[in-house]
Amino acid sequence: MKTRKAACAAVLIALTATLAACSSDSGSSADPAACKAAMTKQYTDSIAKGTAAPTGNRPAACNGVDDKTVQRYGSEILAKELPKAVESAVESAVPSSTDPDITPACRKWIEGELTDSSDSINATAGLKACPGMDNDQLNAAIQTVTDEMLHSATATP
Repeated sequence: MKTRKAACAAVLIALTATLAACSSDSGSSADPAACKAAMTKQYTDSIAKGTAAPTGNRPAACNGVDDKTVQRYGSEILAKELPKAVESAVESAVPSSTDPDITPACRKWIEGELTDSSDSINATAGLKACPGMDNDQLNAAIQTVTDEMLHSATATP
């Protein structure tokens, strides 16, 4: 997670450097669309490279585009792209409690609990049989195995 935060920070620094760069020769022919496209590419490349991303500079395609426009493009790019990067970072950093990694020993324990004569499941024993899982993950694993057992029972003639 710290790497993801560092990557986001590096990208923001790179983009800030791009926005703060001096505008170049105003006598050249400006292409605002090419400028925005180059800034977007620079941002997405920086996200992909994370902390290894080079310091951002004003893209050559932005020569002749005034600073205010470049700053507006930077804000628009951040507003559009940053939520995607944050969502991706969070998704990859947070384990999914709905998709547990069920070991064979854990699966065997769950199946035993589901098919024994009792009318309950001993969660304390389950946490021991399924090490590394918390209550939510254990519940998700039990549901997954239950669904699989029901599906295999209905699929068999």
